[in-house]
Amino acid sequence: MDPQPAENKHLSSARAAIDGALSRDRGRLHGLWSRWKARPADAAARAAFEQALAASRGRVEARLASTPAVSLDESLPIAREATRIVELIRAYPVVVIAGETGSGKTTQLPKLCLAAGRGAAGMIGCTQPRRIAARAVARRVAEELKTPVGAAVGFQV
Repeated sequence: MDPQPAENKHLSSARAAIDGALSRDRGRLHGLWSRWKARPADAAARAAFEQALAASRGRVEARLASTPAVSLDESLPIAREATRIVELIRAYPVVVIAGETGSGKTTQLPKLCLAAGRGAAGMIGCTQPRRIAARAVARRVAEELKTPVGAAVGFQV
């Protein structure tokens, strides 16, 4: 019996598993996978890939386990559409949300992204035009998630 088809199947499933890793690790994991694919009999190449993949996926699982509970400010207009927005975020890679000033887009959308499962493999970004606005948004979202700024919520200027 030829072990090659089984090895190819394992290589294919290993490559697909990269999608469950942290976004920042995927490039390095693809490189390790390519080295293993070029030399399937190289146990060290396989071990390096599998170890890096397991570590990255473990970090994703830890992030999922420590995701803060999401609660919305029901007084904001965006709360009425929250279920639909979460479904759209899950279904599409890009979702454009337009709403009036004060409707909750800036403070509630990051929480809806969390509720949709985003943020475990990477970051949820929210751009602001000024440094003070970035700090204020981070402080507000962190407060609503009951977590300190710098833990699950942070900002970068």
